[in-house]
Amino acid sequence: MFVRQTKRETCMDSAPAAEIEKYDNPVAAERIRALMAELKTNTVSVFDFDGTVIDGNLLAETVFNLVKHRLPKEAPARIKIEQALSVAPREIDGRVSIYSDPCRKLAIPLVESGIFCGMNANEIRELQHICMQDIVASCFSWPLALILALRRCKPRGLILCITGTPQYIADMVCPILGFDAAIGVTYANDGDVFVEGKPELSPGMHKNRVMRWLAEYCELNLQNAIAVGDSKFDIGMFDSATYPIAINPKLDLIPHVRESGRTEKPIAWVDQKLGEGAEEIRCWLPKHNKSLRQAVLKDFLPDNVCQAIGEVILEMRRSWRYR
Repeated sequence: MFVRQTKRETCMDSAPAAEIEKYDNPVAAERIRALMAELKTNTVSVFDFDGTVIDGNLLAETVFNLVKHRLPKEAPARIKIEQALSVAPREIDGRVSIYSDPCRKLAIPLVESGIFCGMNANEIRELQHICMQDIVASCFSWPLALILALRRCKPRGLILCITGTPQYIADMVCPILGFDAAIGVTYANDGDVFVEGKPELSPGMHKNRVMRWLAEYCELNLQNAIAVGDSKFDIGMFDSATYPIAINPKLDLIPHVRESGRTEKPIAWVDQKLGEGAEEIRCWLPKHNKSLRQAVLKDFLPDNVCQAIGEVILEMRRSWRYR
């Protein structure tokens, strides 16, 4: 996907086959291989989802509104959606919780029925446009701009979502937000982390092992991979990728970002919001003494991606929702 060679190298340590085999996702592997054949590439970029690309609770309500938008008022599915939303608890800022039972019971049949499957490119773009009008006013605009930019790079690689969000939610919103596929991984217990490798935790729950699985079993090339996340749960992705980016990092990730300034692969810190243009995006890189210095996109992203982001931002700024 990237035309510029880089001196950076991935930090993905070799792992015993038995360790990698503890994570297995045949359905995702088949989908990824089909996408590789379609795009004729084995390169990839990976994103965390909930909190990095979009707010889960706002997303839930928006997704169902999108479904309603595509269905006639008398359609049985639309009637069921309206009924489910009317009884769903309003947990955060008056919005439906993405993890509430009514949403879960509604989302799973929608995914299983393939409501977003078999859509053509124009229909996908229509949904993306409506989605952005509804939910991308400011705070999540940069990660979405990056996704759109990666899609227009020629040749382009896969864009995957690796998330602790349930698989049924990830599958449902994946085509709307521009991901090629999603891998939903769940926590074994509250407080578990993906990166510490505690023996009592299921190794299949760790994002670094998912990255190894992508490389070993899906034969994806991580040499120039971009990894985007916002919390300590994404450190495994950062360690396996060449271009790690922390989007408005949570407090638990900030020490790791600062510490990365002592390594050959510092983690870029990027604000979620767009400026007037690509040159105004607020971003920083950690220095050897763990302090932060102001940076620009070309300091931590390939040239062709920087150019594509600039084009995308201009288009987004011209639209009414960013005025």
